[in-house]
Amino acid sequence: MTKHLFILSSAIETRFGVFDSNQRLLQTANTLNTIYEKVPDAKIYIVESSAEALSTEIKSSLEKSCHCVFDLSGNKKLQQVAQLDNWDFVKNYSEIIAFHSAFKAFSDSNLLDGFDRIHKISGRYVLNDNFNPKVYDKHSDKIIFAKKVKTSFTNMGIDYQYISRLWSWPKEHHGVVVSLYAAFLEEIKNRSLAEKYVDIEHLLYMMTPKHLIHEVNKIGVEGLLGPNSRLVRN
Repeated sequence: MTKHLFILSSAIETRFGVFDSNQRLLQTANTLNTIYEKVPDAKIYIVESSAEALSTEIKSSLEKSCHCVFDLSGNKKLQQVAQLDNWDFVKNYSEIIAFHSAFKAFSDSNLLDGFDRIHKISGRYVLNDNFNPKVYDKHSDKIIFAKKVKTSFTNMGIDYQYISRLWSWPKEHHGVVVSLYAAFLEEIKNRSLAEKYVDIEHLLYMMTPKHLIHEVNKIGVEGLLGPNSRLVRN
């Protein structure tokens, strides 16, 4: 039986978006609950990338509800990024910084031992009835995304994107993912210096080795967008 690990991206304390920290915490609790419902024996790690340090109460609440909290809240690099006014850039850059650190730390401390499949899920989003664990047994050697989406950007130079709310990879390809995030970090820095925009979704399409990818029509995740609370499903 496939052993699943879900790694959540979280930013509870942020000045961006329409949800306050209490709402974000409740939404994250819903994320955790749906994972435990759909995959009862799953383990869950949270990667927290808030620019402001989490309160003792919020951090304690997160720690009680999952198996590990990798807490970068209050990190100086994240605080510097958060001073910028472009919400999309702040969100993407902060998440890349946090996950680049977290993925390396998880590997170095053996926190990935015993797992077969690692999922990245955006905190505040939930698994829905389209989530099918059997897909991951059938395509156990593949990085799995929802079907690629045509870009809406005309000047990015990347034609498609992979939605990053939920995607996953087999443990055997974790080194590939660590390398991807290192490359993402360099690419987003370089484009920022050139005053050009890029996000995680387009970088995933551009840089993930195509021979390792399997696409599904519905990956089984939904939730409310941070900037406007619009419901989205993938």
